[in-house]
Amino acid sequence: MPDVSARPVSLLRIVLVFVATLVAGIVAVVVLYALLESVMGWAPESSAMGLVLPVVAAMSGGQFWANREKAAPASGRLWAAALWSALATVILQAALVWLAIATDSLPGFSQAEALSADDRRILMIALAGVAVLTLLLIRSGYWWGARTAVKQAERLAAKAAAKG
Repeated sequence: MPDVSARPVSLLRIVLVFVATLVAGIVAVVVLYALLESVMGWAPESSAMGLVLPVVAAMSGGQFWANREKAAPASGRLWAAALWSALATVILQAALVWLAIATDSLPGFSQAEALSADDRRILMIALAGVAVLTLLLIRSGYWWGARTAVKQAERLAAKAAAKG
């Protein structure tokens, strides 16, 4: 019989689960977009995946967390995990953008086109806003994932109690 006791999980492990899920999601979306473009000659032009994938990864991390600890995580730990996960997300996204710019893969933007000081300032403000939004979405994702896992465990326990 498997061990069903609660075990604490470290913040590092939670963030690693988040990053692994995020990277797997990014790879899956890139492959799906490439298949759509090669088979149908069409690929989605939406950048919403940059915000959807971190939420899905956080929900996965929240479920892992709640299933491991057999309880909903404390708010402070949720915020800490969200902060580190958001930092990892911003670093990963910045690396992908840098890679795209370095390889001239972004249509309409080349390395030779330097941004003016005003353009850079506006870009930094916009990126800071996106980073804050990402932090809030990741925090919500962790909460949704943990809440879902806790409610599922409660339903299973009630069902088992009713049976036996």
